[in-house]
Amino acid sequence: MSEVKPWILPQVERMALERPGRIASALAAIFANDPDLEIELTAMAVEENMLELHEAAVYLNMSPDELNQRVTALSEHQDLSDDMARIKKDVGGVARLVSSPVAIWEVVREYRRVGAVDQVLESMPMLSELDVRAALSYAGRNPDEIGREIKRYDDHVERTRAAYPFADAR
Repeated sequence: MSEVKPWILPQVERMALERPGRIASALAAIFANDPDLEIELTAMAVEENMLELHEAAVYLNMSPDELNQRVTALSEHQDLSDDMARIKKDVGGVARLVSSPVAIWEVVREYRRVGAVDQVLESMPMLSELDVRAALSYAGRNPDEIGREIKRYDDHVERTRAAYPFADAR
């Protein structure tokens, strides 16, 4: 089952009220299979001020510092997953946005040129803000790869200008 049907969550909530032992058993099995889920749900409760960090750490049998590190790692992993869903590598190995044929290095080069996300959006209106931020995040995790792609492009432009000095290459 890849999606949660819209009727399931209200029924789980109803069962939690009417048969809490059944839900507790199901959650214990789920958490045994995916311990990070319990940490993630507990962290979400802390974020929503439903639970204090110290209480959450006691519940999970962790120190508050250890829980904080795990929460940060889970958050970074989620951000990475969100970003990676927006990026793919083409057959040549160039990272591109899924939503358009724009290469990540092109977004980064433009960002370096204009200096702000909103200005990138003006010059590349086919992109969303999430696309631009995902590209910048990817570049931050892969600076050598993106640097090589930008250098390859800049070298190509310089060779073209040298070969055709009369052309107006911008």
